[in-house]
Amino acid sequence: MALLPTLRQKKRYVVFEIVGAVGVGSFRLEDVSQAVMIQMHDFIGTLGMSRSGVIFVKERYVPPFFVLRCNHTAVDDVKSGVILIKKIKNSPVIIRSVSVSGSLSNVSDKAPRTKKIGGK
Repeated sequence: MALLPTLRQKKRYVVFEIVGAVGVGSFRLEDVSQAVMIQMHDFIGTLGMSRSGVIFVKERYVPPFFVLRCNHTAVDDVKSGVILIKKIKNSPVIIRSVSVSGSLSNVSDKAPRTKKIGGK
Protein backbone atom coordinates (compact mmCIF):
# COMPACT_ATOMS: atom_id res chain seq x y z
CA MET A 1 0.00 0.00 0.00
CA ALA A 2 1.43 3.37 -1.03
CA LEU A 3 1.63 6.40 1.22
CA LEU A 4 -0.81 9.21 0.73
CA PRO A 5 0.77 12.28 -0.90
CA THR A 6 0.28 14.30 2.27
CA LEU A 7 2.35 11.80 4.28
CA ARG A 8 5.33 11.70 1.94
CA GLN A 9 8.43 13.71 2.66
CA LYS A 10 8.79 16.74 0.44
CA LYS A 11 12.31 16.56 -0.89
CA ARG A 12 14.68 19.24 -2.07
CA TYR A 13 17.84 18.90 -4.12
CA VAL A 14 20.75 21.14 -3.16
CA VAL A 15 23.65 21.66 -5.57
CA PHE A 16 27.08 22.35 -4.09
CA GLU A 17 30.34 23.36 -5.75
CA ILE A 18 33.79 22.40 -4.46
CA VAL A 19 36.24 25.27 -4.78
CA GLY A 20 39.88 24.55 -4.09
CA ALA A 21 43.33 25.72 -4.96
CA VAL A 22 44.60 22.56 -6.63
CA GLY A 23 43.10 19.33 -7.90
CA VAL A 24 39.39 19.91 -7.31
CA GLY A 25 38.49 17.56 -10.15
CA SER A 26 40.67 14.83 -8.71
CA PHE A 27 38.35 13.99 -5.79
CA ARG A 28 36.70 10.62 -6.14
CA LEU A 29 33.01 10.12 -5.51
CA GLU A 30 33.71 8.06 -2.39
CA ASP A 31 35.98 10.71 -0.89
CA VAL A 32 33.44 13.51 -1.31
CA SER A 33 30.51 11.36 -0.18
CA GLN A 34 32.33 10.20 2.93
CA ALA A 35 33.46 13.72 3.86
CA VAL A 36 29.93 15.08 3.44
CA MET A 37 28.23 12.35 5.45
CA ILE A 38 30.76 12.47 8.29
CA GLN A 39 30.46 16.26 8.55
CA MET A 40 26.66 16.13 8.43
CA HIS A 41 26.62 13.49 11.19
CA ASP A 42 28.98 15.60 13.30
CA PHE A 43 26.88 18.73 12.74
CA ILE A 44 23.29 17.53 13.18
CA GLY A 45 23.77 14.14 14.84
CA THR A 46 22.03 10.82 14.32
CA LEU A 47 18.53 12.09 15.06
CA GLY A 48 19.01 15.08 12.78
CA MET A 49 20.26 12.82 9.99
CA SER A 50 17.15 10.69 10.20
CA ARG A 51 14.83 13.71 10.30
CA SER A 52 16.56 15.50 7.45
CA GLY A 53 16.84 12.43 5.21
CA VAL A 54 20.15 13.48 3.67
CA ILE A 55 21.16 11.38 0.67
CA PHE A 56 24.15 11.92 -1.61
CA VAL A 57 22.91 11.67 -5.22
CA LYS A 58 25.78 9.65 -6.71
CA GLU A 59 24.48 9.77 -10.29
CA ARG A 60 24.79 13.55 -10.35
CA TYR A 61 28.39 13.84 -9.12
CA VAL A 62 30.39 15.67 -11.77
CA PRO A 63 33.46 17.36 -10.30
CA PRO A 64 33.41 20.05 -8.95
CA PHE A 65 29.60 19.79 -8.44
CA PHE A 66 27.61 17.38 -6.28
CA VAL A 67 23.95 17.10 -5.31
CA LEU A 68 22.36 16.25 -1.96
CA ARG A 69 18.72 15.31 -1.45
CA CYS A 70 17.09 16.30 1.83
CA ASN A 71 13.77 17.04 3.48
CA HIS A 72 12.27 20.47 2.69
CA THR A 73 12.46 21.54 6.34
CA ALA A 74 16.17 20.71 6.63
CA VAL A 75 17.62 22.68 3.70
CA ASP A 76 19.23 25.32 5.93
CA ASP A 77 20.73 22.67 8.24
CA VAL A 78 22.18 20.78 5.28
CA LYS A 79 23.70 23.93 3.79
CA SER A 80 25.18 24.88 7.15
CA GLY A 81 26.64 21.44 7.74
CA VAL A 82 28.21 21.02 4.32
CA ILE A 83 29.87 24.43 4.13
CA LEU A 84 31.76 23.57 7.33
CA ILE A 85 33.86 21.02 5.41
CA LYS A 86 37.38 22.44 5.24
CA LYS A 87 39.38 19.45 3.93
CA ILE A 88 38.78 16.49 1.67
CA LYS A 89 41.62 13.97 1.64
CA ASN A 90 43.90 16.51 3.36
CA SER A 91 43.36 19.06 0.59
CA PRO A 92 41.91 22.40 1.69
CA VAL A 93 38.57 23.15 0.03
CA ILE A 94 35.72 25.63 0.19
CA ILE A 95 32.23 24.37 -0.54
CA ARG A 96 29.48 26.74 -1.63
CA SER A 97 25.84 26.08 -2.37
CA VAL A 98 24.79 26.85 -5.92
CA SER A 99 21.03 26.28 -5.93
CA VAL A 100 18.06 24.50 -4.39
CA SER A 101 15.35 22.83 -6.42
CA GLY A 102 12.28 20.70 -5.84
CA SER A 103 12.97 18.41 -8.78
CA LEU A 104 16.08 16.67 -9.98
CA SER A 105 15.55 17.76 -13.59
CA ASN A 106 15.65 21.44 -12.59
CA VAL A 107 19.00 20.90 -10.90
CA SER A 108 20.57 20.27 -14.30
CA ASP A 109 19.17 23.56 -15.57
CA LYS A 110 20.71 25.55 -12.71
CA ALA A 111 24.11 23.83 -12.80
CA PRO A 112 24.47 22.41 -16.32
CA ARG A 113 27.45 20.23 -15.57
CA THR A 114 25.43 18.11 -13.12
CA LYS A 115 23.47 16.31 -15.83
CA LYS A 116 23.10 12.61 -15.25
CA ILE A 117 25.98 10.59 -16.63
CA GLY A 118 24.77 8.76 -19.71
CA GLY A 119 21.35 10.42 -19.42
CA LYS A 120 19.62 13.41 -20.88
